[in-house]
Amino acid sequence: MASLICMVSVLSLYLIVPFCSGVPGNVRVRDITDDLNQLMSLAGGDYDNLAQYNSDIARGLPPKDRHMHLHAKFYETKIPALGDNSFFYVQEHENGDPTQVYSQSINSFYINITTWVIRMRIYKFVDPATAKKYINAFDHPVIFDQLQPSDLKFNDDCGVTWTRLGPELFVGKMTMGACVLPYKDTNIIIYDENFLSKSYLTVHEQWFVKSNGTEILGKLSPYNETRQIMEPPFSRLAVKGVKL
Repeated sequence: MASLICMVSVLSLYLIVPFCSGVPGNVRVRDITDDLNQLMSLAGGDYDNLAQYNSDIARGLPPKDRHMHLHAKFYETKIPALGDNSFFYVQEHENGDPTQVYSQSINSFYINITTWVIRMRIYKFVDPATAKKYINAFDHPVIFDQLQPSDLKFNDDCGVTWTRLGPELFVGKMTMGACVLPYKDTNIIIYDENFLSKSYLTVHEQWFVKSNGTEILGKLSPYNETRQIMEPPFSRLAVKGVKL
């Protein structure tokens, strides 16, 4: 029962407890909860690898050897059907064109009370038609009230474990060999390693053929994405003498 009380307290994110039975001796609940809160505070925002893309061009690399120009937005939101915690809607587009959306997901950070580490669960949309409805959902976030668990799928073997490296620096890694997914006529292993700070996000994703370990070449990796300073959306305010 003590462990159950501990789980509820930690996952609330706001109630910090100094000790729980069943916690490994080298883990302090207060510390890991603080890490989780800071990781979530760092995650939200816009990231873009334009500097890396331009560097490839300046070095005279042919198009096939260049990193693509990618942009990612991590938008923190509530999804009532999934619980009270905050989630991140992640939307990524390529070629500097917001209409060329190539990835959408819902990310959830939580503390695994069995291993006492911070995990990130990655939800994907079951139906592409549903995913399309959520493109640019950060412009009308009330739509997340409609999202249901049946609209999403996840594979915890493809989740990411996050660890603090410094005051404002975290590393996130998949478990090598754990994330196995079908691809064309075979199964592949996906391994992802990320670094997150207040100024950048580095994403290093690799795909391997499960049967022989051969790496599948896709997008060049890693991608070094700099946090963008975005102007906040302005509300329509009534201004004296101006009719809106």
